[in-house]
Amino acid sequence: MRNFISTVLLLSSFFTFSQEFKTYENGLIYSPYAMKQLKTMVGEKNEEFRVCDLTKEFKSLEQTKGRVFDLNKPDLKKLKADLMNNISLDAFVAKYGADDDVELLLLTKTYYSNRNGEKVIGIRQQPDGGRLEVLEESFESSKNGNWIWDFSNPKYVDVAYLDKPFYSRAIPERYSRMLMYSECLIDTTSQIFNEGASKKRWFLHKDKSKTEQNRFVEYIQTRYGKKKPLTYPLENWTREQMMANIDSLKYWEKSKKEFIDNVLSKDARFHELLNEAYSEALQNKNSNNEFEQYVTRFLSTEKALKLKRNRVVVGQCSMDNSPRIHAMNIAQLAGESLNWDIFLRAHLNVLNDKVSRVSDGSWAWEGRQTYIKELEKLDINIPELIFGTAFRSKNVAENHYFGSIGRMGRAIAESKDLVVFEDELPLMISDENLDDYNRLLMFYLLDNLYYQKDATKDKLAYKNNREKTLSFLPKHLQSGIMED
Repeated sequence: MRNFISTVLLLSSFFTFSQEFKTYENGLIYSPYAMKQLKTMVGEKNEEFRVCDLTKEFKSLEQTKGRVFDLNKPDLKKLKADLMNNISLDAFVAKYGADDDVELLLLTKTYYSNRNGEKVIGIRQQPDGGRLEVLEESFESSKNGNWIWDFSNPKYVDVAYLDKPFYSRAIPERYSRMLMYSECLIDTTSQIFNEGASKKRWFLHKDKSKTEQNRFVEYIQTRYGKKKPLTYPLENWTREQMMANIDSLKYWEKSKKEFIDNVLSKDARFHELLNEAYSEALQNKNSNNEFEQYVTRFLSTEKALKLKRNRVVVGQCSMDNSPRIHAMNIAQLAGESLNWDIFLRAHLNVLNDKVSRVSDGSWAWEGRQTYIKELEKLDINIPELIFGTAFRSKNVAENHYFGSIGRMGRAIAESKDLVVFEDELPLMISDENLDDYNRLLMFYLLDNLYYQKDATKDKLAYKNNREKTLSFLPKHLQSGIMED
């Protein structure tokens, strides 16, 4: 049984990740027609950037030096008294048995809503250190002098020491232009999914809200008449039997497609059922990929895009590639229908692997490609776009697109502009005019680039580059990384 499961997982992994998406004759995941139209739109966007208001001053996230402490079942009465008396850091460490090492590290302050929809202020020790959350309405009463605290859970109390109050500084103009370029290129008023998009995917019983879609699919199968091969392997199958079944399934799908194109596409009843099913799917937000393919082929790319934007696909495990396929399909349809804003956000979600999953294991990450080549073919200023989505600012436009530092580091390693990034990033990390948090992010961007670039098993080149890159950072940032 164990060998059987291993074989199934191996085959599944091979077919899922060996060639993640179909490519066209141009070697890209978008058709020559779509690339031509998209390239024209990029030209228009670049022209818009030249006349954009470039005087906006972007501000860094609020930050300071300090420490976050996690205390286990402290005496709350005594602790509150000490904090209200603004106890010194050394005295606090000695009294409450906190870490002996009290070297100050970077703290950042952000504003967001928690799972209950409450507005909170989050303080986080960077990188990847302790954190505490305080309700906005309670913030003023939860701080005194150099201290901020969270007493919401008396068993596990979080306390932050601030060397100085949080502050924000201007992001230098050179980097602000990158932020502005990304906002000019990526429409901050657009959303990939429509309001109220459905996340429902599995149905324990026959879905009564898909009556017309089921009727349409049943009509196709009745007219086609050929029985579908199994879509899952039986337990006693050999590897050869599994491969043979996959070949049979591919042949069945190809033959059905030809029958639909050559016969059913000329059938008035086929089109009547398709239109009725489309109206139902649009209203109930319950279509699926197969039905959307029919809509694309026989109605329009615009209508298929509407259906796809009506549903969010959630991956059930690391092996489930459906959310990435859904994002790529949205990008393809948006490209074909000349919807630039949806196209770019969807493609960036593929590049950044920014999709919904129930769980995700790192072992599955390698097979998910970045497809930066497609963007490079569109004459986008890739360094400006990457940096514009990598920098963090507290006053970017609402719905500004933030990329994943790890994924973008991998994309850069595959980019034709690799040398530009390798020249620019050390300068950014060393730039004392740039705030500490963004310098830290640029370090991790370069760190991920070096890691992806070094394909050797021992990663010696990566380790040497990491040590060199660390030296560009101020001491308190280096300490935080070395503790990580």
